[in-house]
Amino acid sequence: GHSVRVCPNGREAVEAVRQEPFDLVVMDIQMPVMDGYEATAAIREWEAGSGMRLPILALTARALKGDRERCLAAGMDGYVTKPIRPQTLLGAIAEFFDAPVGGRAEERPPEPPVERPEEFDFAAALDFVDGDIELLREMAVVFLEEAPRLVSSVEAAIESRDAGSLERAAHALKGTVGSFAAKKAYEAARLVEDAARAGRADDAAEAAIALREEMGRLIPSLAALPSRIEDPQPAGG
Repeated sequence: GHSVRVCPNGREAVEAVRQEPFDLVVMDIQMPVMDGYEATAAIREWEAGSGMRLPILALTARALKGDRERCLAAGMDGYVTKPIRPQTLLGAIAEFFDAPVGGRAEERPPEPPVERPEEFDFAAALDFVDGDIELLREMAVVFLEEAPRLVSSVEAAIESRDAGSLERAAHALKGTVGSFAAKKAYEAARLVEDAARAGRADDAAEAAIALREEMGRLIPSLAALPSRIEDPQPAGG
């Protein structure tokens, strides 16, 4: 398997590459501080003359004509569009390695019974990861680590009335909760993002209150998910 490090912005991604050895970078094009194109250029400049070339896989919400060519021209080696299907992403990653990535469906252990929480659609979330319940568990763990930072980014942008930062923060949060089919939190994040994009600061602040409440309900539900999957209750007596 692979160990994953998440960087909140392009500048930190560049610093991470300079300080640690990585096999691959999945580069989100839409990042604050330094976007994916700028971060890729900085990494390629740092590599120049060393003979090194770290594979960089572009990740973008857009699928417009010319986007793939722009990513490749910027020095990236591959291109995947959102919304991400895990098998699509794993397949793109596997192209850079000799060993296959991901197992066959028949090798997966039986799915333990997990009660569907009201705050997100467990069946839809499981379908999103093609039935890979272990991957869903790992996603929940990563979400719980990242959620406080994502919420704080939204609140900081509201406080500073920075529409650009708010739009990016809400967009990132929307994509994260969308992976769990958390419809209420997703819709709340979408309203914040739309209001920020339109420059409606008061509407964005009001929508952010609802978003905070939805996240307050979603986080405990997802916090219970890993333990329920790891230690399902045995059937019978």
